[in-house]
Amino acid sequence: MNPVDDIWFKGQRVLRTLIQGVAAALPVVVAILLVTQDSIDAAWLAPVLALGVGIQTWLAKIMAIPAVNRWLSLNTPFGSVPKAVARTL
Repeated sequence: MNPVDDIWFKGQRVLRTLIQGVAAALPVVVAILLVTQDSIDAAWLAPVLALGVGIQTWLAKIMAIPAVNRWLSLNTPFGSVPKAVARTL
C-alpha cells in the first residue's frame, strides 16, 4: 500500500478553483440579470448554467495539463508544485 502524498500549496489549489468558479459564473450572472430584466425567457437559464459548469470543467482540465501547471508554478502563484520543483520538470 502506497502512502498518500502530501498536497503542496493547498491555498493555491483553492485559488485556482476560485478562479475557475468566477470564470464559470460569469455567463450565469449575465443570464440571471437578463432574466430579471425580462430581456429573455427564463428557459435560457438552464442551458447557461450548463455552460458555466462546462467552462469550469474545461478550465480545470486545462490547468491539470502538466505544461500548463508548470507554467502556472513558474510564473504565477497558482501552480500546484513549488517553483523549484517546476524548474526540474
